This record gives sequence, C-alpha cells and structure tokens, in this order.
Amino acid sequence: MIITLLVCALLQSDLVAGDVKKLAGDMKFTEGPVADGKGKVYYSDIPNNRIMVWDGKENKVWLENSGGANGLKIDKDGNLVVCEGGNRRITRISTADQKVSILADTYEGKKLNSPNDVVIDAKGGIYFTDPRYGKRDGMELDK
Repeated sequence: MIITLLVCALLQSDLVAGDVKKLAGDMKFTEGPVADGKGKVYYSDIPNNRIMVWDGKENKVWLENSGGANGLKIDKDGNLVVCEGGNRRITRISTADQKVSILADTYEGKKLNSPNDVVIDAKGGIYFTDPRYGKRDGMELDK
C-alpha cells in the first residue's frame, strides 16, 4: 500500500517522466518488494501464498507455498530473508536453490504471532515486526 501511495504521489509530481507500464495483474494483495541488486525484484503475493519475481523481462512465480510470506529483504549473501506470517516464523531462503533455513519461530519459548516486516542492519542484524492479524486464537505472545 505504501508503494502504491508513493507511485501515485510521484505520478502527480514532476519527478516521474515517461510512461508507466503495468507489469502484472493476476495478484490479489502484494507486499514486501525487494531488489537483489542484480536486476531481480522479489515480492510477496500473500493471498495466493507465493513469492513472485520480476527479472527485468517477465513476472513469474518464484516460490509456491510461501508460508504466508509478507516482508522480504536480501541479506549480504544474496539470500531472501522472509517474514512467513502464516507459518509464524522468519526464514532465510537461498535464491540459488530455494533451500529454507528457519532463523526464528519462537521468543522466550513462545510461538511468534505473524511476522510482518523485516529490515537488516549494516552488521547483518535482523529486526522484524510481529503483530497478529485477524483471529487471536493460538496466540502465545501478547505483545
């Protein structure tokens, strides 16, 4: 939503020149766009439970059954760090072979709520938000 608002604001300003091109339209609700520095942009298609990728030429499904992927970031090694809200965990997925490593799924022995957004600092530290959307049953962390 923030990206959509930013694009709308830019389109109404003098900062954007030229045509705007629609790249895809078969998604329901997208989040977490992140560029890998090599020409690819990854983003979550939450209701369809997948991660998409735009490679500069085409838009395609990169990963099915994404665990409700939401926020995404690329780490220093080029891996995708993913907030899997549906699976209630933070994972690292290799962009080379899609191997998944769980980075966090509990805090103080309690299951995470619904990891949402993520940032990685200059030293590689990972910070994420963990709200709970919708029903609160099964929630172990109150904050």
